[in-house]
Amino acid sequence: MAANADCVHCSAAAAEKVGASKSVRNSQLMPALAHPVFLSQSVVAANTPLALKEEALRRMEVFVLETLHKLINSGGRCEKRKSSGKNADDTSQLQGQKSREPLLRSVHTRLLVLRYLYSNVQHGLISTQRDIYYRLSRLVPDQGCVNRTLQQLVQQLGIPRQWLGVVPGSRGCVGGTLSFCGVDLRQHTSGGFPLPVRQEELRVTRRRLPREGTTSVSSNTHEGFELFGETRYIIVVEKHAVFFRLMEERIFDLVPCVLLTSHGFPTAAAITLLSNLHRATMEEEGNKKALVPVVALVDYNPSGLSILQQYKHNAGNIQESRLVAVHALRWLGIRGCHIVEEGCREQSVGSPALSGESNARLSAATLAFQRIIRVPFQRFTRRDEVVMSNLITRWDSTWRGCEDSKEACEVWRREAEKMQLLQVKVELETLYDTGMSQGTTGHGFAKWVCRALLRHDYI
Repeated sequence: MAANADCVHCSAAAAEKVGASKSVRNSQLMPALAHPVFLSQSVVAANTPLALKEEALRRMEVFVLETLHKLINSGGRCEKRKSSGKNADDTSQLQGQKSREPLLRSVHTRLLVLRYLYSNVQHGLISTQRDIYYRLSRLVPDQGCVNRTLQQLVQQLGIPRQWLGVVPGSRGCVGGTLSFCGVDLRQHTSGGFPLPVRQEELRVTRRRLPREGTTSVSSNTHEGFELFGETRYIIVVEKHAVFFRLMEERIFDLVPCVLLTSHGFPTAAAITLLSNLHRATMEEEGNKKALVPVVALVDYNPSGLSILQQYKHNAGNIQESRLVAVHALRWLGIRGCHIVEEGCREQSVGSPALSGESNARLSAATLAFQRIIRVPFQRFTRRDEVVMSNLITRWDSTWRGCEDSKEACEVWRREAEKMQLLQVKVELETLYDTGMSQGTTGHGFAKWVCRALLRHDYI
């Protein structure tokens, strides 16, 4: 039984035992996980996914019981010392209690993360470390705490991250209704296809929609991407975690679209590919008007707005702005209307003259706004205030030469001024569990994005 508790056997009979029912697992929870055998590649290759899933769940269950057993025993020893030492110094007892506080906090964090991982494995879900932090952001101090806890759990459980439902982020990916050198990226992994760096590989052509009685023919006789003719949207996503979520929910099956992320501020490859994708949509019969809208999903904070400006104007690289900037980029989310209570929108964000109010009125309005934010948020730091102020100050110079309309410029400016007035930051991941994006089929966030696209709810 002790050997059973430590590793997954490579034989078929052992795999069936590991993949047994939960009641069988519960009968094997007594052995300790002091030094569990790490699930190496050879062990993974010799077992079925079901067997590995059951073993991961069993090890997590054993870990919880072992942790509780240690806590109860250590607490019992403390009580015995208190009852036997009638003349013990009260100060030493208080010091003993304080010495346990860091241990209890550490155990609390591990159990929180473990509960999330257990649910992931049980339901076959995938998350990044960033996803885990956003789900637990109100209960853990920072991202670093989650990263350290996850690393400790991997070592203590002896289970690789991918079998705990955790995947790493990456620096620039694309996916959806396009192909690369003949490979359909809809069939690629949810992590997306890594962005190439050579200009030849960043070229984009568009596959024509087949006419009646004909079939679509691929023209992938060259290096680069081919955009499928049925593509209706190009979606730029700030974060790989959100990109992964939308790919996992297969948003391109709901609405044919291309997803692109640079995992933060765009790289040259990301901007170039977006520009090439946008140009490819305008090639059909010489039409100069974009046939496929380009929209962006970014965090509601100064950095998110900066990323929007980078894609739209190639801000900071003026010499090449006319070559690769995508002036047609539209702001899909997050915007003020997504985070303010429905009944308070007109009162909160409808002021047409925000820049002309006095400091006292701005402060009062800011306090009022913070009371009606309906999603988890953080307040601006001093650095955020400076970045936001600089963005507003440079607004006219940034938009100079933009092919977009003057009305669009003013709409974006008003949205930026609302953000400056609200003084709050909201992450895209917070929309996963809100009423706006909850769904019964597990595709709530993708459906929320699709509804916004089909309603043309972007500026």
